[in-house]
Amino acid sequence: MRIKHKEWGIGTILYELSGGYQLLVNFDDHGKIQVLQKDCEKIPEVKVEKVPEVKVEKVPEVKVEKVPEVKVEKVPEVKVENSDILANKKIIEAFRLGIVPGFAIQDITVGREKEIKKVEKWLSKDSESLMMIGQYGQGKSHIIRYIRQKALDEGYLVAYCDIGEESLMHKPKSVFNTMMKSLVFKDKENGVNYNNNLKKFLKLYAKFVSKFSKEGSQNMSKFLKPGIGNLIRRINNKWTEEELDSNYLAGFVDYLCGDEDTANPYRFKKSSIPPFQTSASIICNILSSIGNMAASMNNSENSFKGLILIFDEGEAIDSPGYNSKQRDGGINLVNGLTEISNNNDDLLSESHNLTNKYGQYYGEQTKLVYSGIHKDVRFSNHKENHVKCLFTFVEGETEVIDTLEEYGVEKIILIDFTSIEKNKLIYKIIEIYEKAYEYKVKHIEKLRNILIKRLENSDNTRSIIKITVEAIELSKEWENHNDELDESDYEKILR
Repeated sequence: MRIKHKEWGIGTILYELSGGYQLLVNFDDHGKIQVLQKDCEKIPEVKVEKVPEVKVEKVPEVKVEKVPEVKVEKVPEVKVENSDILANKKIIEAFRLGIVPGFAIQDITVGREKEIKKVEKWLSKDSESLMMIGQYGQGKSHIIRYIRQKALDEGYLVAYCDIGEESLMHKPKSVFNTMMKSLVFKDKENGVNYNNNLKKFLKLYAKFVSKFSKEGSQNMSKFLKPGIGNLIRRINNKWTEEELDSNYLAGFVDYLCGDEDTANPYRFKKSSIPPFQTSASIICNILSSIGNMAASMNNSENSFKGLILIFDEGEAIDSPGYNSKQRDGGINLVNGLTEISNNNDDLLSESHNLTNKYGQYYGEQTKLVYSGIHKDVRFSNHKENHVKCLFTFVEGETEVIDTLEEYGVEKIILIDFTSIEKNKLIYKIIEIYEKAYEYKVKHIEKLRNILIKRLENSDNTRSIIKITVEAIELSKEWENHNDELDESDYEKILR
């Protein structure tokens, strides 16, 4: 019998003692204990009824009907547009915004045949500088983009600098920083551009030296030697790409780009680039070495012709807001760049112990101002620098243009588009649109005449492109809602 004791809990009675006055109980949690019967209460026994057996009936067999075969219709073939159509559509999409995409810049550069011939002649040379002058909206930016793309396709490294508040010509280090951060070149094997990738170029050069030329570029700038030498040693020791991209290389690139104060393990104390006007000799020395290094890679899979430097907004070099010393400093850098692009032999040997009224050292033959901190650094260490410079100016009075003319720098002067040149550009846009959308402009001459009239006072390439595309699309929309497009309808559509 089961009981519950008020102190010891639940247990089973083994037998009664003293006529039932006391009990010997085996408690579940405490074992055998003698207790008084009065302290216990009986736990009623639960009667468990027998569960009746459930008779399971046999489940009738379900007859599965055969599912009728579903006839799958053939999916209509999707017509994939060829690459030419897709490319032309991308061009038109950019045209709607008045923009010429980079990959189409050479095809759409029409109406500037004389200027383009001069540019291509300049690109075919190994060195020399070039200047381009024109008013706002006359297409300087368009031709700069043409030159950049053409130069990349032909195997040049290209760097760009917009002269302004952040890149001042009388502060050579700021210009150099911008140039190095904008450096771009084309991977011939993959056909892609490496943008802002000085580190990639340095690795390519180090690999080339390790494989083909144990000595590397002769007379390399002392500012490049530590980083290049370290890369070559690591490549010779079979370091992986990940190991080559170490903090050391990143620090060296930061230093070259003017960020030597960035927290990294690479530090230059004795060979840092000072932020002074007289650092023009240092900047030209490094740029001439990069151009020479690039051109020396003639056995490499990624061989290059040299380095092209593009300087936009050149009229800011001798801004009226600068004092005479600042203007002289800016022109000194321009002159130095021009001299290295001309491969002037005087740069290799001229004495530069003379000092001017500011106490600055200058060259006896070239009259260029040299760094007093790094007096051992010449503007160039190479007979062939493989560097070309393009300077662009808004038409007006500036001493820099006169200075460049004294150095024999060829000049391109942009004039307004003639009617013939506008016609060529309009026809080219229509041709691209028709190829992109397989649409035929029905009355080209009528459309052209109206556009020429509307563009009478506009010589901006962007305006010509944008207005022409808008006119074609308005005409196309009219045709979609009318039975026929007559010549007279153009007056209504484009008014």
